[in-house]
Amino acid sequence: MIGMRAVTEMTDENLSIDIDALQFVIDKKDTELLMEILVQEERFKNLVRAINYRSKYHAEVIQPLLEEGGFREGEPFLIADLEQHLGARNTETLRRLTDEIIEFTDETIVSLQETGEAFKARLDEWFPKYSFFRFEAP
Repeated sequence: MIGMRAVTEMTDENLSIDIDALQFVIDKKDTELLMEILVQEERFKNLVRAINYRSKYHAEVIQPLLEEGGFREGEPFLIADLEQHLGARNTETLRRLTDEIIEFTDETIVSLQETGEAFKARLDEWFPKYSFFRFEAP
């Protein structure tokens, strides 16, 4: 939980899908695929918001408490000492936020891959004379 550092706030301003660029999906009247793409956009934005929330909590609440307690990055410490200094509420909140981000990231990756595969399958079907590539997560 503590090993995941706070990150600089990410904005979702440039994370919007250009609907005009997907006009061909609209023209094919594949509203199910279009809706799934838009759901994925919102899912990803929600993940960014969750990461931002945890990072802000870490930076504004947890880090000052760690500094106050003499904990230094890179130096060894006992988890029990850390939890005692942070208190039960902060420890549990940080643990919960971290677990949620890990779970939500994993789910989002799988969901994006599934939608990407469905999108590629539709492209292959609609435009059989062309070859399309797909993105794969490492």
